[in-house]
Amino acid sequence: GEGDVSEDNVIAAVRLGRTAGSKGYAGNARLVGVTFIDVAARVVRSSEFEDDEALTTLESLICQQGAKECVLAAEMNDADKRQMETTLELCEVTATDASKGTFSTRDSEQDLRRLLGSTELHGRMFEAQQQLALGACCALVKYLELMRRTEGHGQWTLEWVDANHFMRLDAGALRALSVEPQPNEVDRNASLLGIFNQCKTPA
Repeated sequence: GEGDVSEDNVIAAVRLGRTAGSKGYAGNARLVGVTFIDVAARVVRSSEFEDDEALTTLESLICQQGAKECVLAAEMNDADKRQMETTLELCEVTATDASKGTFSTRDSEQDLRRLLGSTELHGRMFEAQQQLALGACCALVKYLELMRRTEGHGQWTLEWVDANHFMRLDAGALRALSVEPQPNEVDRNASLLGIFNQCKTPA
């Protein structure tokens, strides 16, 4: 259920929109707002960017952040939902439908100030009013019931991910490069992660 997420999982939330009518954007391109939360590390990572209709930048970002589950807005239209489900399937990520209103940004600043332990909220998401990214962030705060987990208040950090500054490796490329071990893989040396996990650094 909501809030019942393994502590070692990274979970994502995505909100889709259009650049037309969005502050700071031109044209009518696909616009994506995404937030990732690493519960164990108490880190919130958010991004908002223009993407193509196949959501290739989003696919790369989801793969590289290692998300296992993605929360989607109940208000998402059928075409967007189909495209999101296709993208998440490629990334082997579970789609979860949020209840209506989960992506609402009401009380967002108050909630985030408590989580971050900060009286002032700085950064691109607030200063540029990037509403899709902020909505995705609010959705995860509600979905993971972070306001009820008072022991973590004041200990969270917020990072902005610039989608233009990372290498675009989609799900297929990551598999082809054997970055992560595949299910049922016996040989620990068959993936880059498996090899690095066996490295020892001098004490």
